[in-house]
Amino acid sequence: MSGMNEQLAISQLNRALSLLQHGQPAAAKPILLKVCQAFPDSPQLYFALGLACAALLQNEAALEHFAKAIELAPTFAAAYINQGVLLKKMGQPAKAIACYNQAMALQPASAAVLNNRGSAYLMLHQVDEAISDFKQALELEPGYADAYCNLGNAFTELNRFEAARLALQQALALDSSMADAHLALGNALDGLQRFDEAVASFDAAIQLNPRYAAAFCNKGNALRTLARYDEALSCYERALKLQPADVAAMRGKANTLVGLQRYPEALAQFDRALALEADQALTRFDKGLLLLLLGDYASGWALYEARKQHEKLARYTCNLRQFDWPEWQGERELAGKTLLLHQEQGLGDTLQMLRYVPLLAELGAKVVLQVSAPLQRMAASVQGASRVVTRVEDLPEIDLHCPFMSLPYRFQTTLATVPASVPYLAVPSDVHEAWAARLPATGRPRIGVVWSGSRQHRNDHNRSIDWPTFAGLFTLPAEFHSLQKDYREDGAMRAAAGVEDHAESLQDFADTAGLIAQLDAVITVDSSVAHLAAALGKPTWILLPANPDFRWGLESEQTPWYPTVRLFRQPAAGDWSAVLQAVKACAQYHLGLATAG
Repeated sequence: MSGMNEQLAISQLNRALSLLQHGQPAAAKPILLKVCQAFPDSPQLYFALGLACAALLQNEAALEHFAKAIELAPTFAAAYINQGVLLKKMGQPAKAIACYNQAMALQPASAAVLNNRGSAYLMLHQVDEAISDFKQALELEPGYADAYCNLGNAFTELNRFEAARLALQQALALDSSMADAHLALGNALDGLQRFDEAVASFDAAIQLNPRYAAAFCNKGNALRTLARYDEALSCYERALKLQPADVAAMRGKANTLVGLQRYPEALAQFDRALALEADQALTRFDKGLLLLLLGDYASGWALYEARKQHEKLARYTCNLRQFDWPEWQGERELAGKTLLLHQEQGLGDTLQMLRYVPLLAELGAKVVLQVSAPLQRMAASVQGASRVVTRVEDLPEIDLHCPFMSLPYRFQTTLATVPASVPYLAVPSDVHEAWAARLPATGRPRIGVVWSGSRQHRNDHNRSIDWPTFAGLFTLPAEFHSLQKDYREDGAMRAAAGVEDHAESLQDFADTAGLIAQLDAVITVDSSVAHLAAALGKPTWILLPANPDFRWGLESEQTPWYPTVRLFRQPAAGDWSAVLQAVKACAQYHLGLATAG
């Protein structure tokens, strides 16, 4: 014992606390150590010493001092709370939650503790529990800006982007100086595909915190989606200058280099990220997409499987389902086995992969298909399908399962071995007859057209063509039949151009297939209809952006996936006019159409 009297101890403690309040923990710590030696039974002293160590990033020592304070005073709620805060910072959210639970037992009506516990739940991806805590915190303290910010982040985790936007705008209405809230709002706006607004939010975060690496990275993501690749690259490089080991920025930079068609550099960047990354699933998946685009199917399909290891990618982007049955690994002994193939990702993906069903049936499998309702009738036309169900229908007894997009990997598909026999889909006879009666021959060529896809597709603004640009096609002397169900332009514009609208008659893909069967050719952007027409063996011209989806490769006018398809590629990002000019020239030559006027 130092013999320090109580009055001197209080004086020294107050001095140390003042130093802590003024951001001088290094000066406060030795004072607190001396006082603790003199008064070893004081929980408040150990608590203050824990605060000093935490401020000095001496985390283990801080936890020991908070634990000592709790040992001396088991009802010391603040010590539990600070333990939780520190454990969360140390990446131990489960232990942090246990501390917050102890604090909640002592202080059940604490908005701050609820907010902190919710953020720990969010780290564990226990999003429902997190949202419950944030909402309770806001009931206790309606003006709690940080809780609104955290609530917005939780909604974003669930892809509930509109709810996230509203929560984050409320946070910023309470405190516009929150750089984290501007960042989170940008993320929500990005999810809503309001990319220009997202860029503005990221800029606001950067203005408040010029060293905010995450804001630079996420701004790069939005700019890359807008095909503003040079600006995106600059953002990623700024993020990496601030945080050289930022794997998300490395991955974003690699994907931007893909957009700039600098493929060797992109592969090298992916490899740099993989060398640093513990959870590699998303980077492996993105690298796989590039390898598939480059035609390296052997390596690309293997890496494409990484989508299953990334929780958010699997759940929201790919919409993968989980089953208790084992997944088919490509073994060829399938006699007597019932194999479930289940839909993931887009409708076009499933239409493309239905080609593998006959091959599985040849191996002896009883193949059950689980698809969305619009695909059910068409999927039933595939040779070898024993039963087709939707997600809401009961499944029979199953031995093995496989998501559709894993079939190329399981069959070890290369560019040279793509099963490309078409047609592998057939129009139901009653549907064919109904459309044949509805569209009697006129002697003019019939062309089906699709100029825009689903707005929900993240790349829609790059793959869809605005009406004024696409409408130049309609000067050709042909019948034009729209194969779309949803439109963005006024119906009078289509009528004036002479485009037949069949939206009300296209209840599912079997109806669309019946219409396609009456046509001479289909001209379409990269959409599910492109896959449907091509799988039916119809001459199909697909109009592609400068940076196409991986399945179409980089240069050829042909694709190994569909022998009746011709690809028309943008010469530069956004240049649809050149594509339409090429389409019209080819129509004149191949379809015998002369441009009217």
